[in-house]
Amino acid sequence: MLHSTLWTQRLRKSEEQVATISKIEQQMSALDRKVDERLHETRPVWQGVLAELREFRELSEKETQELKKRFDTIQAIERVTDAMSQIQAFISRAIQVIGERLNGG
Repeated sequence: MLHSTLWTQRLRKSEEQVATISKIEQQMSALDRKVDERLHETRPVWQGVLAELREFRELSEKETQELKKRFDTIQAIERVTDAMSQIQAFISRAIQVIGERLNGG
């Protein structure tokens, strides 16, 4: 009889474990469905975010190129200004030399 009671207890415990496993499987299936639903709900949001990020990156690249062009223009203007200063100094010196020669110096 003791042996029969042990088997009965083990059988009940096994049945409880099977029921627990079955319950866990149901919960996992429900969780999988919820995750799939959330993915479907959030996918358009993330696609929108990615599109905006791409647009922002393209705009940033264009703005960076525009800034580089402006910087290059500023550098070119500085070089021209420097050259004009050198020409002006040369002309001033030439006028001075010519003046000195005309005045007999």
